[in-house]
Amino acid sequence: VRVWDLLRGKQVHILKGHAVTIQDLAITSDGKLAVSASSDSTLKVWDLEKGIELKTLAEHNVFVAAVAITPNGRHAISVSGDTTLKVWNLSNLSDSDSSVVEAHNESVAAITISFDNEFVISASLDEVLTIWHLNTATKIVSYQLPHSGVPIEWQMTKVFGWRKPIFAPYTLCGITSVTMTSN
Repeated sequence: VRVWDLLRGKQVHILKGHAVTIQDLAITSDGKLAVSASSDSTLKVWDLEKGIELKTLAEHNVFVAAVAITPNGRHAISVSGDTTLKVWNLSNLSDSDSSVVEAHNESVAAITISFDNEFVISASLDEVLTIWHLNTATKIVSYQLPHSGVPIEWQMTKVFGWRKPIFAPYTLCGITSVTMTSN
């Protein structure tokens, strides 16, 4: 991972540590930490100012497909080919334990977090979109998406009365990404 100072157009750090491909990278809203997700079944927490690895998180059994960080920067959520969703405490890196949620029946491919830090939305190759409560790690609702292989725009009004669209483009192989908008 290369870290750049965009104002000066200069590379400031190279973050090395994963044995194989990095699948995803998330950065805290203050820009101080990053979490990388890798095919080596680990996540790494990086200090972006110092350019150093702070912690390796290694509780997934197979590749880590995606990672997201809560807007308040307190938690990272990772999803994996092992069908799980794991919640990591970034506020206390000395505690390497994660909350584990048996999330889907097939590989979990995508994750997003609501702007209020309350809800997590995961998407899987089984073409299921699931909404979770972050603090309790409990499933609120799951939706089996139609097999049309076209992007889905799904309104949160169906569950919460919110007007926050979720975009879930997917292929015939399953959902590839999930995005929640801010309006």
